[in-house]
Amino acid sequence: KAVETEIKQSGLGNYTTTNNNLVIKELDLNSLKSVKKLGEELLKEEKHIDLLICNAGIMALPNYETTKDGFEKQFGVNVHGHFYLIQLLLPKMQAQAPTP
Repeated sequence: KAVETEIKQSGLGNYTTTNNNLVIKELDLNSLKSVKKLGEELLKEEKHIDLLICNAGIMALPNYETTKDGFEKQFGVNVHGHFYLIQLLLPKMQAQAPTP
């Protein structure tokens, strides 16, 4: 509920949404298990996927850290998490693309 409330508030640039059909999904790019869970949910629940923007990330961690799967954290979150989600969703996106 807190995320839904926050995302509907006016943000930078005073953009707001009146769309009550907003769906919030949990994704932890630090965990490939979480990425897989979201990918499977989207494949099951959505008829089609029109657009995928992979724009989340972290940088300049002060100390060496690893993801839950043992990868260096910045690389694991910024590359492995996004790449895995794309691999899960891409076949559905390609299958719905019009043929030339």
